Amino acid sequence: MVNGTELAFPPSQQFAYSNPSYFILGMIIEMVSGQSYDEFMAEHILLPLGLNNTFTLPQNAFNTGRVIDGHRRSFFRLQTANAVFLGNVPSGYIYSTVQDMSLWLQIQMGAVEVSEQFERIIRKSHQPNLSNSAGHNRYSAAGWFINNETGQISHSGLTEGFSTYAAFRPESNIATIVLTNLTLDANTVNIGNNVLNILDGSDILPYRLALWPLLDRIFAPLTLLIVAGYVMLILTAIRMKRQIRDGQRERLNITPKRLVYFVPPVAIALLIILSTVIFPLPFDLLGIAPDSLFTVIALTCALPIFIFPVSLFSAISKKI
Repeated sequence: MVNGTELAFPPSQQFAYSNPSYFILGMIIEMVSGQSYDEFMAEHILLPLGLNNTFTLPQNAFNTGRVIDGHRRSFFRLQTANAVFLGNVPSGYIYSTVQDMSLWLQIQMGAVEVSEQFERIIRKSHQPNLSNSAGHNRYSAAGWFINNETGQISHSGLTEGFSTYAAFRPESNIATIVLTNLTLDANTVNIGNNVLNILDGSDILPYRLALWPLLDRIFAPLTLLIVAGYVMLILTAIRMKRQIRDGQRERLNITPKRLVYFVPPVAIALLIILSTVIFPLPFDLLGIAPDSLFTVIALTCALPIFIFPVSLFSAISKKI
């Protein structure tokens, strides 16, 4: 799919987070090693480091019978969400435990003895690319984000149904891992940073409502309002049709002047098409964002269909 695609910019010239680049990296690992991504990760990284309950092939994790259900927000409630897209595995979908992730962070901080090769690779993975900021005083390294002011090393992640945050402060020798079976409903970054602040004796940050519950509080009621509006449009079209049938509305020939009644649905349709060109629909958030968000988007796109019958009956008749 990416064959022939031009780079957005030369490597190291700018910063951009790219999941597809991780997919490609996974393919390169397979081509160079002659092993599947899962086999390579298990044989060369996970098992040698003692991460025996960490899996890069989701099915292997499911086979343990220990995977808990993930959840996503849907109209003021949570529903089960456990979708896995195998092509995305190199950029996420790693299944692990608190114990293994705790060991992983201890390895990162040098508290657990590992081979010289692992030490060298880990040290290199902590070296930020200071030429391009990732925002908020953060710079990217090899899979980590480095805060240039505090020295904190961290990375957050989410898949459908789950969100996580891993962070450590090498100078203070403290670390935290937050694993949740909610898609961004719990503000894992805020929770993790406050745990580190407590351990470090720093000020606690006020808790911020996560984005998705806030969006659901906005779009769920909006969905009901839009549906109510559509019901009114349908009832209006039915009433106008009955009025024409019962002789309460006079049939007319469509004239250029009466074509103005078709302006609303046509204008709305063109506006929707234009807006999707300027602001592409966020299909990459499908399965992560609240259902109410995509319901509102779908209902908005369908608006011309509901307005058209009313516009049609208005154009071909007038009330007597």
